Amino acid sequence: MLEKKEYNGFGELIWLYRDGEQADYRYRPDGLRHNKLFRRRNGQETVTVHQWDGMDIVMETGDSGVVKSRFLRGANLIAQQIDANEHY
Repeated sequence: MLEKKEYNGFGELIWLYRDGEQADYRYRPDGLRHNKLFRRRNGQETVTVHQWDGMDIVMETGDSGVVKSRFLRGANLIAQQIDANEHY
């Protein structure tokens, strides 16, 4: 497996290449990840936009605003909900 990574001056991962697929990461001024652009080997691209409540991630949406997953919280992260499935 071939893997390459690139970081910015703040130590944030901004680019990842793994076996012909790559991801580009963008960050907000406060250092939290804003989005990820993922490119598959076949050229298909998907965008994931991260939604935050303060410092806690609460959901991920596509670039059109459709919810991909939600993060359920109590005192800490409890589960991630993708469609009707919950992952603990």
